[in-house]
Amino acid sequence: MKKLLLTASLLMLATQASAWVSKQFIPSNVSLITANIDDQANDGCWTNIGEVKRYTEDKLELAGFKVSREKFNTYKDKNHYLLVVKVISYRNGVKCYGVIETTIF
Repeated sequence: MKKLLLTASLLMLATQASAWVSKQFIPSNVSLITANIDDQANDGCWTNIGEVKRYTEDKLELAGFKVSREKFNTYKDKNHYLLVVKVISYRNGVKCYGVIETTIF
C-alpha cells in the first residue's frame, strides 16, 4: 500500500503539473519551493510520510529547484512556492481507501 501510494502521488504530480508547469513553473522562475505534507490518513493507512517528503524534495532538487527544508511559515517573495501533498484515507475492514491531492501555491 505504501509503495502504491507513493508511486500514485508522484505520477499524479508529474501528469497534473506537466500541462501548466511546462511553460510557467520552471526553476528559473521559482526563487524557492517548500514541500508540505498534509496527513489526513486514519487507522495506519499511511506510514511512510517522512519518505514522501524527502522523496518530493529530492525530486524537486534534481529538477533544478531551490528547495527550502524549513517549515513553511510565509512567502519570502512572490516567486516562493508551496507544494502540498495531501492524503485523505480511511480503513474499511482490512483495506485502506483514500485519495491523494497535490497542489502548488
